[in-house]
Amino acid sequence: MSGPYQQIFASYSFPVNDPEYLRETMAKNVLYAGVWQDKKLLALAAAEVAGKVASAEMTDLAIHVNGRARGLAGVLLQKLEVLMAEAHIKTCYTIATATSFGRYITFAKNKYVFAGALINNTQISGALESINVWYKPVEQQR
Repeated sequence: MSGPYQQIFASYSFPVNDPEYLRETMAKNVLYAGVWQDKKLLALAAAEVAGKVASAEMTDLAIHVNGRARGLAGVLLQKLEVLMAEAHIKTCYTIATATSFGRYITFAKNKYVFAGALINNTQISGALESINVWYKPVEQQR
C-alpha cells in the first residue's frame, strides 16, 4: 500500500508512504480497502475508526491514474460503509481541502451531506487551506 500512496500523493499530511506507519494504523483503529487488477493495487481508501464516539473518518482515498473514471472511489466508500455498519459505527465523515471537487462529487453521490467549511485551518504544502466537512449516518445492517 505504501508504494501506491507514494506514487499518487506527492506529499501528504501523514506518512502513508511508510509501511511501518500503515501497519501501526491497522493494528490500532484504521481499516483499509483496496481494488486490485492483475496483482496491481489500483485504488485504496481507509476508515479511521473512533469507536468510543461511534464515528469513522473516511480518508486516504487514492486512485491510480489507470483506475480513474471507473467509479472505484464509490466502490471503496460503499465497502468501508458496510464494514462500519457491521462495527456499529453510527456516522461516517470526511474532511478535505475545499478544492477537492472530485472527492465531493463522490461523497455527494453516496448521500453524504455537506456540513460546512473550516476556513484557513490546515497547513498544506506551505499554505493555509480551507477544509470542507461531509457526513453520513450509517445504515445499520440487519
